Amino acid sequence: MEAITEEQEARIDKSKQYFGAIRHTKEDGQIIDGKDIYVYGEINFGSEEDCNILNRFHLLDNDNSFVYSGFNYDKGTIVLKENKVKWYQTTNNIKWLQFNHCLIGKPQRIIIYKVDKKKLANVRRSVI
Repeated sequence: MEAITEEQEARIDKSKQYFGAIRHTKEDGQIIDGKDIYVYGEINFGSEEDCNILNRFHLLDNDNSFVYSGFNYDKGTIVLKENKVKWYQTTNNIKWLQFNHCLIGKPQRIIIYKVDKKKLANVRRSVI
């Protein structure tokens, strides 16, 4: 999940007429093909329609879908337990997406796309 601007959303919408398929070009030049894009655009977790659309996709990773205990999406806060931040694994797709949306600053528009785990491993190694 990443924040996108209104202009980026418009470029994604128009990409099919230029390239024959929807795609997103990130600021670093990386191209995300339409087959890897789950959703993009404005997000409203208070909308049943938006939540139903998001729930169609199986975005939770069975090994890594954790959120903070006591997480409050509306306030963007957590409650400490025993003076510590605690985590728990969740199977609630919307709660996990809200947590990640909060982590990136709750932007009005987002894009959610598939990333090859091998590429993520390479990025993590280069950052460390």
